[in-house]
Amino acid sequence: MTNSPEKAGLWSVRPYRHWLAQDFTSELSTSMLVFTIPLIALPVVGSELAAGGMLSLMLIVSTVVGLPGGTLVDRINRRTALWVRSAAMVVVVSALAAALYGFESSAIAIAVGCVCLGVVTGLFKSSSNILLREIVPRSLFPRAVANNQARDAALELSAAPFAGFLLAVGSFVPFLFIALSHAIAFIATLRIPAALGEVKRSGESFVRDLGFGFRYLWRNPHLILSSLIVALANFALTGAIVTLQLFLGTEGVDPAVIGLLLTATSLGMILGAILAAKTVTRMRVGVILPAALLVVTVAFASMTVLPTTVVALAAPMAVIGFVVPFSNTGLMSWLYMIVPAEFQGRVHSVGGLLSSIAVAVAPLTAGALLTLGSVQLSIALLTLSIVLAIIVALASSTIRRIGRPGDWAVDVSE
Repeated sequence: MTNSPEKAGLWSVRPYRHWLAQDFTSELSTSMLVFTIPLIALPVVGSELAAGGMLSLMLIVSTVVGLPGGTLVDRINRRTALWVRSAAMVVVVSALAAALYGFESSAIAIAVGCVCLGVVTGLFKSSSNILLREIVPRSLFPRAVANNQARDAALELSAAPFAGFLLAVGSFVPFLFIALSHAIAFIATLRIPAALGEVKRSGESFVRDLGFGFRYLWRNPHLILSSLIVALANFALTGAIVTLQLFLGTEGVDPAVIGLLLTATSLGMILGAILAAKTVTRMRVGVILPAALLVVTVAFASMTVLPTTVVALAAPMAVIGFVVPFSNTGLMSWLYMIVPAEFQGRVHSVGGLLSSIAVAVAPLTAGALLTLGSVQLSIALLTLSIVLAIIVALASSTIRRIGRPGDWAVDVSE
């Protein structure tokens, strides 16, 4: 007698193993790109602002293209979307490596490369998690999301040092590795059965399908409120990290020491993600979400009174990293499970737009707050964003009533 996937676990689901291989290599490549692009651009453009602008260019293009990208993902086989993304990334990244070989690159070449990277990632960025929903049994989906949280935290710890090592060999070397990673992702994607990626076409025009994502959210205000909670939390967390990095940097703290804050956060997130998978299956998400946000609020508040040293700030940052997977696993799993499969790309691209904007605005806000006041005041003001997220979570009766995964079928939005 063979065990069911629910009893045997995620690793018994063969398509999940192939999905994980492609998603891991893709996410590793993304983390390496975020670290590498400003550093390879700096000696070419000669300005820290312009070098950071190259990364911003890629992220902005990805955000803008993500809207029609979500519609595209709802019109083609999701597995096809993944292998097209991997193949396109191999081409674009290989071209960047060629441009960087021998240090003969120009600012225009790097900018064009960033635009191309933004287009490719924006068009297909929602396809991987949407396909995951079709691969794993419903009861195992929260565990898969929690595993992704732990993996992402581990990548935060390892991607930057590894990319830095490759950069020391040559500016083009990280891009060769990234191209190889996407080639592996391409092969892994082809091992996923094509039937799992099939979509139900609406029969409408592309423009009407694009507008459907906005109309769908308008008809389901609890989805708008959920997106608002994610955006408020991401704004505060990103803003706090950048605020502390900028403040400690102006205080002359060594960048490697500042990096310990991110290390503490990532270690907390790995531990939290391990426990979150089981917690979400046993407790109501409507309880977990505001409770986790409340702990984050307390951790933020503690940073307004603690000494502004890396050692003192590492503890609350580790606590924040620990509780974030609980709220993320619960809320994000619920959002993916209650939206019908044929709408996933459009709905999540529109819903995620607010969060993408919040993350993009947060670094600018952090810099502005520091110029206007102390680091303590900056953190205190960012804390208000978390408080507002708690208010939204408690004010929505639908979000308060979110139960355990077995109860989510009653929340399906039409």
